[in-house]
Amino acid sequence: MKKIPLFLVFVLITGFAFGQKQAQITITKLSEEAGKIYINYNITQSMPEESFDVKVLATHFDGKPITASTLSGEVGENVQ
Repeated sequence: MKKIPLFLVFVLITGFAFGQKQAQITITKLSEEAGKIYINYNITQSMPEESFDVKVLATHFDGKPITASTLSGEVGENVQ
């Protein structure tokens, strides 16, 4: 298995976390294939009606940012 030379940070933003457990994100699979990075994740401890803004921030180990040319899947605004 190849090592993936980057650091990933997921950002979840929700408007109503008061009085409940805060939603958690868990990366279930992280892989690289043919120059593409695949990220599988789960959002737990959330309410069914909640939606999230999901952003992917990636940097090399030296701290330099990685700019993604394309993102697809459940990323962006209003992810449920």
